[in-house]
Amino acid sequence: MKKLSLVVPVYNVEAYLRECLDSVLSQKNVEMEVILVNDGSTDGSKLILEEYVSRYPELFILVDKQNGGLGDARNCGAALAKGEYLAFLDSDDFYEPDALSKLIEIADEKQADLVVFDYYQYFSDHQKQFHSVLPKAFENMTHKTYLFADPCAWNKLIRRSCYEANQTMFPERIWYEDLATTPAYVKVCKQIVYYREPLVNYRQRGDSITSLDKFSRRTLEIIPAIQRTIDAFQNSEYEKEIEYLTLFQLCYVSSFRFMKFNEEKIFVQCLNVFKDTFPNWQHNAYYRAKPFAFRLYCESLMKGHFTFAKLLIKLRG
Repeated sequence: MKKLSLVVPVYNVEAYLRECLDSVLSQKNVEMEVILVNDGSTDGSKLILEEYVSRYPELFILVDKQNGGLGDARNCGAALAKGEYLAFLDSDDFYEPDALSKLIEIADEKQADLVVFDYYQYFSDHQKQFHSVLPKAFENMTHKTYLFADPCAWNKLIRRSCYEANQTMFPERIWYEDLATTPAYVKVCKQIVYYREPLVNYRQRGDSITSLDKFSRRTLEIIPAIQRTIDAFQNSEYEKEIEYLTLFQLCYVSSFRFMKFNEEKIFVQCLNVFKDTFPNWQHNAYYRAKPFAFRLYCESLMKGHFTFAKLLIKLRG
């Protein structure tokens, strides 16, 4: 059995694909298979994939399928994985040198079921900005604070047996597929390790959810995504953590995406779902521990005082 199965979903990324694959080739001292899932690309991505598979047949495995979205492509690749550990890399991102050997080393040393690591935001001018996946309010990653870390699939290494025990499937054709999936890892992973080093470069593209220059109603897809996570943790020991996670993602983070385009009337759908699901949210200990400005902003949103909330954004930057 190889140590690692790396799944790389690919869709119309010919401008970035070589940098991604070259970063995988540069990884040293890792026994791995790399499953390349061409999700119906219509540009030159498939030709690039075929070139790399032809040159490195002992490393790369190519799967060619009809377009089904990022979640479907990940599911397809993970179903073929045979390694002890499983990782995902988006095809417009790329690894730092020795990233994978460092992950495997710490996973073996700590007997980890899940390793979570930091990353760089990578901009078009080749500038990098360090990003910690764990909020500053939490010094250590525990099973509970893991739920507040970035839910991205590509900043995690998970033991494949745990991934399969969780019966993990990414939802197809919706945004926020990571938020719908990776929080549930905590239910099946006994040993979680936080590796405080940026190991992947997350490319900031103009067509990402946070960078869109016009509003998309697909932003509302955060509702079914977070609902799936809520359902996964029903009657669990993590109910207060899920309540705060829902507040933070569905209300706080989402508010900037809606109010940027003056779509408060649509945003109310998110607020109503949250309030109906968690009517006593104001008593949440994590929420009450937040700074006054955060709580004032959230209270303003919940009461529909969006003009005041926008003023707070300006005042607080």
